[in-house]
Amino acid sequence: MLRALRERGLRIGIVSDFAWDLRTHLAHHGLDDLIDTCVISYEQGREKPDPQLLLKACADLGTAPRPAVGAAHR
Repeated sequence: MLRALRERGLRIGIVSDFAWDLRTHLAHHGLDDLIDTCVISYEQGREKPDPQLLLKACADLGTAPRPAVGAAHR
């Protein structure tokens, strides 16, 4: 799925509440090149559903929240 999204030119971000660094696991499985940003809640000092986490991911991706959320629901 990630590769198909990338092939369509979509930028991909993850917002995670995991208690560990998800990026390590993405790299281990060779998926890290498919993710443009990974916002980890503990690094931001916040927890989901704090909107600042989504806003950070959108800023990292260079997009506004409304189009990003709309794309996620298509």
